Amino acid sequence: MSSERSGLHIRVDQDLSIDDLLAAKQAGISVARTPHAGNFSPYNLALAEAGIPIRVVDTNITNYDATYYPESVISSAGRAVLTDTQVVTSRYRIDGTDQYLDEFHIGGVREAIPGADVVSLTEYARMREEITEQVVKIASHDMPQLFQREVREDGTTLQSARAADLARSGRTLQLTDDPRAEQLAAMMPNEVNIVSFFASEALLTERDVQHHVSGPAMVQYAPKGRVNQQLVQLYGLAREKASFGEQLPADLEVILSDATDARFAVPVQEQSQMDAAIEAVDQHDEELGILNADKKAFFGSDSSRDEQQRGAFLAETRTRAASIDRDAAELVRPIAGSLVDADKAEPEQIRSQYGSIAEQGLYVPERMLGMSFAELRLLTRKMQKLVEVNDG
Repeated sequence: MSSERSGLHIRVDQDLSIDDLLAAKQAGISVARTPHAGNFSPYNLALAEAGIPIRVVDTNITNYDATYYPESVISSAGRAVLTDTQVVTSRYRIDGTDQYLDEFHIGGVREAIPGADVVSLTEYARMREEITEQVVKIASHDMPQLFQREVREDGTTLQSARAADLARSGRTLQLTDDPRAEQLAAMMPNEVNIVSFFASEALLTERDVQHHVSGPAMVQYAPKGRVNQQLVQLYGLAREKASFGEQLPADLEVILSDATDARFAVPVQEQSQMDAAIEAVDQHDEELGILNADKKAFFGSDSSRDEQQRGAFLAETRTRAASIDRDAAELVRPIAGSLVDADKAEPEQIRSQYGSIAEQGLYVPERMLGMSFAELRLLTRKMQKLVEVNDG
């Protein structure tokens, strides 16, 4: 590859499955998911259950993050709000306890999914502190515009023109002597977090390819546009200026896959409903295939030229199609809650690591593990359409 193209290359691949990612991990390739601290939707729990390493972004903001709702505990019993302020999750200690919000939520995942490989991104950064520190230092000197927010002593944040200066002086939140201490610090920019993580994984695995399992957002902003340009620039600067730069791949390929539609994990008690819903879509496809074959045969016959016979046939096929849809929808409707994205759902509708999943365990359909994320997206859309058409 030419030197003009050397550097960081991010692309999206939805034709991979969870099983494919596990095989890559087994082969020594970096595979990771970086959700936010808070209430994990079933797809995040399914990834953890399958064995995908989970590195939790613990610097999200309470009463602002409208996907993970870190200020809350959401379960089958309802929604319990732990704070009504906007603070960094890792800086908020739950009233009456010695536990911080990020610890609490990560502990909930570990309890629901025993054996899950889950740590906070702050813990991860500190395990690879030399790498993270150098990327922060390089970014604060060469790309100071990335540093736009600071964390105040009380855990609230604000726009700040001095954030890059704080970072240059060693006062970046995750890298301070005690990240939970009530002290002023720069907020780590998302781009710096990402490049630090990619560099750390590249050095750890000594591979020039890695998989990053995304939610619906990262696959949109990371492979293109301004953010992509900044990521590529910062990775190039790390290769040029960091003490470990020569060890980084000249061409690092990061493959993103949006795993949102690995959503068909449910509490164990609902296993039969989920299996029935998935089988219903298979049956629906098969019966529609038979109907379409019948249509093709009829319109290739002499009978189709008879207006009366054609009218009767069309009426019959409409009735059959409606019946096929209706029968499938009846079996899909009980799992309709799984078809709503967390960022579009009311908080109380979200399934999380708490409540029934923690009590019963998580059922992950084996078939889901082998389906590509594109196939899972198609399955989601089919189910959504069945429910919408038949409820309309």
